Amino acid sequence: RVGPKPQVVSRRLWTIVLMGLDGSIALLATLIGVIARFGGTPAQVLQGPMHLALTATLPLLWVGAMFLGRSYDRRYLAAGAEQFRRVGNSAVWVLGAVAFASFVLHADFSRGFVAITIPVATALTLLGRWGARGILRKRFHRGSAMHRIVTVGGFAETEQLGSYVARNVHTGFALVGTVATDPSSDVPLDVDQLVADVRRADADTIAFVGTGRFRA
Repeated sequence: RVGPKPQVVSRRLWTIVLMGLDGSIALLATLIGVIARFGGTPAQVLQGPMHLALTATLPLLWVGAMFLGRSYDRRYLAAGAEQFRRVGNSAVWVLGAVAFASFVLHADFSRGFVAITIPVATALTLLGRWGARGILRKRFHRGSAMHRIVTVGGFAETEQLGSYVARNVHTGFALVGTVATDPSSDVPLDVDQLVADVRRADADTIAFVGTGRFRA
């Protein structure tokens, strides 16, 4: 059975939006750190080459750390605690990288500047992710989805999974097809037909339930 196709939220586009948001936040945090630590205007303080270099590179370093920390992983785009934890871990990596660069390159970074900038960037990034997650979940509640599932299994199991997905639309999953079989039947699973059904439903995920009953 093939269900209606929901509007799809592009994971790639959403990731690009988050990366742009994180980079902008990192730049804003450096300017806040400059003003809070040194006073005056950013233009006056950033005449020093070390702080100018940090201001120019921190957004790239910040986004790179978030990427390596897998905070843009599709499994966590609509998640809460796990996404926030990965942001926090990535912030610690950035702090360590700045400290290491300062030691190796003998860079004249102000400790107060770094101590202000990194926590501010972390706090603003967490706030930005919280707001972005709220927007994403609103789209899910309005019928959009990020993952389209076809369930394969017995009648009871597929119905149970379908009910769970329907109750948890905030996860970004939507049921677009079901391949339900009689549990007592000994008919093997037609893999070719299953692939055709998945393509027809335009799904990107197959969820097998009660897989012990199937044989190809």
